[in-house]
Amino acid sequence: MAIVGIATSALAAPTAGAAGVPDASCTVNLGISIIQDDGNKKVAQTFTAIHSGALDTAQMTVANPNPLTPGDWQLELAATNGGQPGAVLAATTVADTLGPAAQGVITGTFSSPATVTAGTLYALLVSRPGSNGYEVAEEGGDPCPGQGFYQSAVAGPFVEFPYVDFGFATTVQLPTSANTSPGKRCKKKKHKKHAAAAKKHKKCKKKKKRK
Repeated sequence: MAIVGIATSALAAPTAGAAGVPDASCTVNLGISIIQDDGNKKVAQTFTAIHSGALDTAQMTVANPNPLTPGDWQLELAATNGGQPGAVLAATTVADTLGPAAQGVITGTFSSPATVTAGTLYALLVSRPGSNGYEVAEEGGDPCPGQGFYQSAVAGPFVEFPYVDFGFATTVQLPTSANTSPGKRCKKKKHKKHAAAAKKHKKCKKKKKRK
């Protein structure tokens, strides 16, 4: 995966409401999935950010069990520690609109997005708190650069899922370039004004000599 760097000089904060650009993602076979028997147990996928900016949205392909108990989805962006999911940086809740045994893509928008840096490793976490479980689409053979993890106990440590990746997608709002040119334009105008005044003064001087 190519890493694209963004210059940090003369950069301003992302524009509120601006659409993010596609960032790290992983496409997998939707017919294979990991099953969590408790919605409070989390599944995670690590990834390397491609752009620097505010990570504003994330997607994962998930499925509900049958029978189904109520519970909304939770997506979290986390830092990593030693390659494993670490401290949570941002979180969002996605209403569950999938029926029993139904599979689909959930998209979360972070109202307070965390800033990510190109080339840095992060983790995307998913869960369905308070429910009787869920599934996440994954694929064996390690098709994507990151690594899959899961919790075998609620609030327990993450366990590496060797040679498996979970499907996901993210977008990042890029910083905007700061405009520093107005000062230069004002300086030029001021210079022109002084030049015109000097020219006028010179003409007046000539008229006085003729008298």
